[in-house]
Formats: sequence, C-alpha cells, structure tokens
Amino acid sequence: MKKQFLFLVIMCIVAVGCSEGVADDSLNDNTNNTEQSENEKNDDDNKDDNTESGDSSENEENDDNKDDGAGSDDVVDMSQSINFVDNTVKTLCVVSWDTDGDGELSLAEAAAVESVGSTFSRTAIVSFDEFKYFTSINSITSGAFTECSSLVKITLPDGVKSIEFNAFQYCRKLKQVKMPDGIISIWDGAFWGCNELESITLPRDLTSIGDHAFSVCNSLQSITFPEGLSEIGDAAFYLCHQIGKLVIPNSVVEIGAGAFEDCYGIYELTISENITEIKSETFKGCSRLTEVTIPSNVTTIESDAFLGCNWIEAFKGKFASDDGRCLVIDGSLVAFAPNGLTEYTTPEIVTSIAERVFEECSGIENITISNNVISIAERAFHECPDLVTVTIGSGIQEIAQETFYECRNLASVYCLAITPPTIEVRTFSYTDDNFVIYVPAESVDKYKGAWSVYADDIVGYNFDTGEVVE
Repeated sequence: MKKQFLFLVIMCIVAVGCSEGVADDSLNDNTNNTEQSENEKNDDDNKDDNTESGDSSENEENDDNKDDGAGSDDVVDMSQSINFVDNTVKTLCVVSWDTDGDGELSLAEAAAVESVGSTFSRTAIVSFDEFKYFTSINSITSGAFTECSSLVKITLPDGVKSIEFNAFQYCRKLKQVKMPDGIISIWDGAFWGCNELESITLPRDLTSIGDHAFSVCNSLQSITFPEGLSEIGDAAFYLCHQIGKLVIPNSVVEIGAGAFEDCYGIYELTISENITEIKSETFKGCSRLTEVTIPSNVTTIESDAFLGCNWIEAFKGKFASDDGRCLVIDGSLVAFAPNGLTEYTTPEIVTSIAERVFEECSGIENITISNNVISIAERAFHECPDLVTVTIGSGIQEIAQETFYECRNLASVYCLAITPPTIEVRTFSYTDDNFVIYVPAESVDKYKGAWSVYADDIVGYNFDTGEVVE
C-alpha cells in the first residue's frame, strides 16, 4: 500500500512538471510569436518608410528633371522625352525625327539629328531652348531659321562650330541667343535684320564675323568681342545705331569696309592696335564720335573712312596734324574733324585732298586751300550745305569731277593759280544762283577757254588789292 501511494505521488509531481513545462514552452512560443509579429510589423513599417522615402526622392528627381526639360545631370536617361515649351517646335520635331512613332521626341532621337535643314525656316516658332539637346549638330546651316519672325529665344547646342549664311536672317523678334563658346565663325548675313536683338556676348573661340553678319540689328546696344577675334567683315554691323561704346580688341587684324557704317550711336571708339588699314566707309556716319585715336600700325586710311562724322573735334595718334583736325598720309589729307569750325585753312603739309574728305561737312562756311595743294580729288567738298566761300591756292593743278557739286550756298571761288588747273564735269554744278569764280586778272581769257562751261561766271581779280578787275 505504502509503495503504491508513493508511486502515485511521484506520478503527480511528474505530471505537474510536465504541465508547467508545456505552459512555459507555450509562453515562450507566444512570446516569440509576439516578438516576431512586432519585428514583422517594424519591417513593414520600415519598408513603408523606405518606399515613401524612395517615392519622395523619385518625385524630387522627377521635379528636377522636369525643370531641366529632360534627364538628370548625373545619369541621363536617353529614352526620356523632351519637354518642349513651344508646341509648334514639338510638332515639327516629332514629324521630322520621331523614329519610334510614340508621338514624342526623346533625348536619343534629338541627339541623332545631324542637321535641321530648313525644317524651321519661315515657321511660327517662338522659343527653342530645347535645341541644346541636338548634340550631334556642329553647324547651323544656311537659312536654317531664316524669317522665323516670331522667334524670341534659342539655345544652340554645345557642339556647334559655325553659324552659316543667313541662318537667322530676319528673325525680327529675336532677343536672346545663347551660343556655346566653341563657335569659331559667324558667316555672312547670319543675324541680318534681327531688329529686337539688344545685346550679345560672342563666343570665346570666335575668330571671324562675316559680311553683314549683324547688319540692321538696330536695337543692338552692346556687343562684347572675344580676345581671339581676328576678322570683322564688310558692313558686319551696318546700321546698328544703338551701339554706344565700341572696343575692338587687339586680336583683330582686319576690319571690313563699312563694318560700322551708320552706327550713329557710337560715342567712344577704341581701335585694335594691330589694324593696318581703315577701309572705305568703315566708320562712315558715326556722327556722335568726338575724338578718334589712330593706332601706330595703321598704314592706310581710305578717304571716306570717317565720312559724315561731323562731331569729331580731334584726331590723335598716327597721321594727326598738329592742330588735330586732319589725318594726313604722305601729304594726302584723308580725314577731317569739322566740329565747331566755321572756317579752316589746310595745313602746309597737305599736298592733295583725297576723295570725299569734306563731303557733307556742315558748319564750315569758308575754306582756304593752301598753296602747296596741287590736286583735289572727286567729290572732296560735295554737298557741303553751309559752304559759302572757297579760296584755292596758287599751286593747284587739278580739280576732279563734282568736287564742289551741290554746294548749294557756294557763292564765291577764288583761284590764285596763274595757269588754269584742269577740271572735270560738274566741278561747280548746282551752286548758288549768284555763283562767281575769281581768277588772276591776267588769266581771265585762259580760264574762260579752259573752263568754258563756267565762262560766264569767271571774273578777273587783283589778289593783292582784293579788287575786281573789269
């Protein structure tokens, strides 16, 4: 009995222990399950956080891409579509270069284009900054954007090296052109007639500007030339009359004829020290210029280079006369500074007066040509509106055609030469109605024979007494 009772007690203790073990295991299992659930929840939360963070980063990146128009700065997705501002530009691009037919133009498709041809010529495009993505283009071909009369701004691709003939001619509303520094040449007529272009910074690597490249850009107020520029073509800036201060860097070795003709807003001028020739009409009509310094390397100045610059008071530098009023090269008077003068006597160093030097000089009423002058070239005094009296020295031998043509108020010419100089057609035509030519009394018959067309205007004169000799 006693043994049986002890066995039962032992079995109960074992049973209780087992039960507690199961309970502990269950508790542990429950605890583990709870911890696992919490960990899973935390993982899910972290995943959500990461997803949200990723979404946020993606959104920010997309916003950046949207601002840039296409692609990230670091990694560019070339399949990404370009976000065009101008729908007309987009339509033309898609029609011409959408190779996959998705109705969009991707960065890859734009980058594959090597020339735009005449796609945009004479169209109504307004804005084309996305042109910068056309990275395979190395030149803006002739007439590419001719007569895009609504175009306001454009950004050229970085690979462009040249802007060819008439590329932007008559883009009358064009105000902003962003050019890459790698452009080497701007060809003839490239921006001719871009009336609203106000300022332009030319590319760093630019070496040449063609003929008429910026002609009639009559809103252009400032232009910055790069130090590497060597050539400015004929009439390159003709009629750009809003330009004020003009600095031509020393790298420039050639300025074409009429390059700055009728730029009548220029009030300050610095000419390259390496220029050797100032060509015909280069600064003609720059009527606000008051002072001009001629660089030391200049060897030639065409006689009409400063024609119509009636505000010039003084020339300085090479070839300037002592009084600063003339430029004289090898005895030839090639330019005159008339501002503030009503009368003038040519310096003794002058032996000839070149073509058109005094043409259209206003304010001058009396001119005395010194005795050393032997020739006066064609149209030298043409259309001087205020000229009344001219005295020609005794050394004169030749007066060319139309020298005093259309000097409407010219009433008296005193010619001291005993032997009549040769004259040509219309030398004194269209002068004052009471026009008189006074010649040495002993030479009247010679003059009437030599100058028969003006025989009725010739009168004998005693130059010692200042009296007319009948």
